[in-house]
Amino acid sequence: MASRKPVTHGTYSGYAHYGCRCENCKSAFREYVRQARRRRSEKEPPRHGTVSGYTNYLCRCELCANAWRERSREYGAMYRQRHRERLREYSRQYRKKLREQRLAEEAARRKGCA
Repeated sequence: MASRKPVTHGTYSGYAHYGCRCENCKSAFREYVRQARRRRSEKEPPRHGTVSGYTNYLCRCELCANAWRERSREYGAMYRQRHRERLREYSRQYRKKLREQRLAEEAARRKGCA
């Protein structure tokens, strides 16, 4: 079995390819994305009225903002439909955890009063 190359922290690769989320890797990834946007915007202007203009070129004109809003609405609906069961299970687990915490707090209050 081949050994995996160790993560080099503070690099784009550490974040993007190895999944490291330490502060150094996150800041390196952010800087890479900023530079890529800068290079892209120097080459060509954004195509207005597109999601790409909004996300990749950070254009906030009315056309690009509307394209982003419409796409976000569609994507959100598709995501919820595809992951409905997982989202429901997450919600059930969360409510169960809250219920257990409330019961534990109530028991601690009763114990303190007795």
